[in-house]
Amino acid sequence: MRHQKRMNIKPYNKFLSPLILLVLTSRISYGGLLGPDKYYGVVVFDRWGGCTLYNGIFLMYIAEQVKSQLRPYSNEAIEINATDVFQLDDLDDALIRKFVYLRTAPANPDWLNKPGLRLKTSAAFQNGEKPSVIIEVVNTGQQELEIDSHDLAPTILTQRAGKYATFSASDGPSFALSTGQSFWHNWPKWMWLKGQRIEMPGGGAVWQSNDGENGRPRWSMKKSEALPEHFTLQPQQTRQIKLTFDLSDGEYEFLCGYGGVSHYLTQCIASNLTAFDIKDGRAKTIVIKGR
Repeated sequence: MRHQKRMNIKPYNKFLSPLILLVLTSRISYGGLLGPDKYYGVVVFDRWGGCTLYNGIFLMYIAEQVKSQLRPYSNEAIEINATDVFQLDDLDDALIRKFVYLRTAPANPDWLNKPGLRLKTSAAFQNGEKPSVIIEVVNTGQQELEIDSHDLAPTILTQRAGKYATFSASDGPSFALSTGQSFWHNWPKWMWLKGQRIEMPGGGAVWQSNDGENGRPRWSMKKSEALPEHFTLQPQQTRQIKLTFDLSDGEYEFLCGYGGVSHYLTQCIASNLTAFDIKDGRAKTIVIKGR
């Protein structure tokens, strides 16, 4: 099975599958052909030295040959003009091979105007246990914030050494094992096809990833704890989200982002990275020097 794609729909039949891919307007699935253009995101350097331009739901890899240009902007939201972009297919994350730095990403009041919003992640397991993390969505400001679960998304990064690395555009030491899925989807409940009403999945909360091995999602939460479509944070209030992982042995990092309906929208809020290893099915937290 390939690593997480931008759109993962269990088709009703072979005929409807490509049509569904075209007509759905879910916020979790703004995938498509990515070419030279202006892109926004937070510069993320992971534990292996890989670099991504991260905008929450999606990310773009920065080529090894040019990633050093973004070191001064680590953990900052920026705008770049990508002049050379490589993509395996139109559903995969792309690799930016050449770019020109433009500026710090401007805030966009019409899209992401969340003063005081912060995201934090931390390990929620003891060494030797099954890995899990806590995401904290924090309002550090002085005014009420409404959080849209469409725009809040988890991401799992891993070392580019496993069997899934072949299917990634990344040319670096790491790639995104699970990405492109937020905590709420907006699929329509029905559509018209040749004059007939066809039932569709409909929108709703997402409590597990739609990728994984042998039917086991890579991340999940208790269904009873799934997020509502919108929730409010009062000043200084925190909401916690616990995710549990079902992953094979290897090295991993986890982060979470808010924003990023597409690569072209301004601004994103990214959490810190939480690192852990799994060996013989048992997890161990990893402290990365310099963080």
